[in-house]
Amino acid sequence: MTTSIENITSKIVESYSYSLSENERINNILDHINDTKQEYILISKNLNKLSKLLIKITWLENLTISDEIIIKGVLTIGKGADKQFKKFYAIQKKTYAPKGWFKKDFEVLKSAINFHNETIADLEHIIFDLRKNKDFQLLCNELAVL
Repeated sequence: MTTSIENITSKIVESYSYSLSENERINNILDHINDTKQEYILISKNLNKLSKLLIKITWLENLTISDEIIIKGVLTIGKGADKQFKKFYAIQKKTYAPKGWFKKDFEVLKSAINFHNETIADLEHIIFDLRKNKDFQLLCNELAVL
């Protein structure tokens, strides 16, 4: 009789151990999902904040040559970062989209990456092309008079 009780008890303990470790794995997966979601939110918020700061640079007046050099450096950093964000996004989407995870978060992240990219392009175009264009300068002067 003791052998039967020992066998049954052993199987019960084994089942509880398996259930507890299964719960722990599930909790780890849920923690990973939550941490990843928070990471996407943080990246998106920071990219949008960065883009808004870049927009402020776009409309600064009376830029000096040294200001333009600094802006070129910022643009170089921004373009490099944009490549990294796109690569990060592609890897993350490839990993999680087939599982149906983070659909809305991917939309928000993609939007923030696009906004950042457009802001970089606009900043470069306005500072180094349009502001050097005589027709654009005349138009700005006429608008300033109004």
